[in-house]
Amino acid sequence: MRDTAEYDVCIIGAGVAGALLAFRLGRAGAKVVVLEAGRRHRVDERLAYMQRFLAQDNPWATENPQRDLYTNGGTVEYPLNRLRVKAVGGTTLHWGGMSPRLHESDFEMRSRYGIAVDWPITYTELEPYYCQAETELGVAGEDDNPFGPPRSRPYPLPGFPASADETKLRQVCKALGIRFHTLPQARASVGYRGRPACQAFSTCKVCPIRAKYSADLHIELAETTGNVTVLPLANVLRLEVDPQRRLKCAIYATPDRVEHRCAARVFVLAAHAVESARLLLLSESAAFPHGLANASGMVGKYFMEHASYSRTGQITGVHFPHYYDFETVQSEQFYDEPGRDQRAAFILQGMAGRPTPAQIANDFIKSSGHWGNDLEAELRRALTEAFGRSFWIEAMLEPLPVETNRIELDREVKDYFGNPCPRIIYNITEYERAAMRRADRVIKSMFDALGAHTLAPADVGFGAHQSGTCRMGRDPESSVVDPNLCAHDVKNLYIVGSSVFPTIGALMPTLTIAALALRLGDHLLAIR
Repeated sequence: MRDTAEYDVCIIGAGVAGALLAFRLGRAGAKVVVLEAGRRHRVDERLAYMQRFLAQDNPWATENPQRDLYTNGGTVEYPLNRLRVKAVGGTTLHWGGMSPRLHESDFEMRSRYGIAVDWPITYTELEPYYCQAETELGVAGEDDNPFGPPRSRPYPLPGFPASADETKLRQVCKALGIRFHTLPQARASVGYRGRPACQAFSTCKVCPIRAKYSADLHIELAETTGNVTVLPLANVLRLEVDPQRRLKCAIYATPDRVEHRCAARVFVLAAHAVESARLLLLSESAAFPHGLANASGMVGKYFMEHASYSRTGQITGVHFPHYYDFETVQSEQFYDEPGRDQRAAFILQGMAGRPTPAQIANDFIKSSGHWGNDLEAELRRALTEAFGRSFWIEAMLEPLPVETNRIELDREVKDYFGNPCPRIIYNITEYERAAMRRADRVIKSMFDALGAHTLAPADVGFGAHQSGTCRMGRDPESSVVDPNLCAHDVKNLYIVGSSVFPTIGALMPTLTIAALALRLGDHLLAIR
């Protein structure tokens, strides 16, 4: 086994949490190493990636499927590899960019509604770090949300204007008593810190000019400090402890399966919900026979994800679709309604132009079986008939933390390195299904107001927001980390990311992940 140098801090995972933390610590003089299982994607590859995306190919897909094996054990077939990216920059390489804050109520579910648990920190405590996170990510927004939490600072960038279709949606919903507001975006509406303003390529899963934030930006900033070393394709296999039950090293393997030992004074696990829990469970020892930091038995428990409930309707006339290819408005009106103890909170979004011209053309050409000039008239007809004549409306739903929704090891299925792969056991609860029924009535009323003449069957999907499995709390018997994100059982191990969320509300988690990472950075610097 080969040894690397010893560091002040070893961070496992180069997504948004690991990247922000590495930058904050490196800028303060700490010697940091970041171990990332995936590769580093070059910026000059992005134009080619955009072309691949237009051809309906995922350029961020795993380069080693055997490495990223997983199985499902619940009633839901959860498509993990389609909803994450293992790479320097993590899932922010293909995320949607939406960056709202959680509501105050999301931190107080037990106190307010008698369900789930309270966070061990409050919205008020995290609010200054939300402001910092918006500055670091370059969030564009407007303070026009009557349902959102209080803010102490304005957004760093102006919000994106609503498109023609979203303006129409707002108008018809106003008559229904449904209020929409600007959706905060981690993408540049004007030039920001060397990032150009969004140019509306409409391939937001691959932003070729980095107008949309991705965490590889902060990895690069961290490296410029001279104090941060980033090791891509470093798959951490297990964490080892010393006789005092402190972490002494991370054992990682490169694609040639050669193992390396990385020592540090402090370790931070920032690998997101599935892999963070899996790594702790893989790190069994005499001191921790059920997995590292798992004396409570809570590691892997309370896995959460946002279910989405959407419908597409055909409408009369043509609604000019959004040229950005991302939503700029949403409604949080149905978030803190009476009855939240029985029915999940949800948010609403909608836009015209789905499917996009690229999707229509690709589907048409693939179904025809050939290319050529003889298809031009038929393709033009297909585009004319379909494009701008449909509307898509989605509700994203709050899940409850349920102990039986969990990540465990599947010891029958081994990955590329010979380790048990993660097994995802997930079921949608009646709490969410009650919200789906409520959302369906609201969505149908919106389509009636839009003049829809055909409504497709509902589609249920996922938001790609894996959360829970290493929840924070004050009680070591019911949580994995304390309010400062230090593992109750291992005093030099910290965990950051959505894995520590006790609850996740109905809103996108990335800004909260970023805020927690910045808060952890201040804590680690204070105890140096």
